[in-house]
Amino acid sequence: MQLIKVPDHIIDKMERCERNFYWGTTPTHKRLHLLKWSCITQPKDSGGLGIQDLHTKNKALLASTAWRLFQSPTPFRLRHGLLWRPSRGDRINLFHDPWFTPGVSLRMLIEGPLAERETTLTVANML
Repeated sequence: MQLIKVPDHIIDKMERCERNFYWGTTPTHKRLHLLKWSCITQPKDSGGLGIQDLHTKNKALLASTAWRLFQSPTPFRLRHGLLWRPSRGDRINLFHDPWFTPGVSLRMLIEGPLAERETTLTVANML
């Protein structure tokens, strides 16, 4: 979540898992929701449970990373050994090219299947 914008449909699935956990919903038994999700995601001092909204969290992490990149005297590429020069990223496949760590693609780090539309995503799609 810190380096790429997670697609909305993936965040929605992650939040659905969170909601099901908090409300005790299972595939065979649906529980009554005593609070709206918007109330649960309020800060504790505002009467909520302090659970962070993942859409907002993803944007905040991306902004924080961008801020650190622009404030750093050492280029990010040199610090982390990125393989490719910064560019538009329209020819770099997000999941299958080893654009972040030498010899390791994001696909190697992710378990489970990817949706067909995700197999053609480029780095530029995430910026």
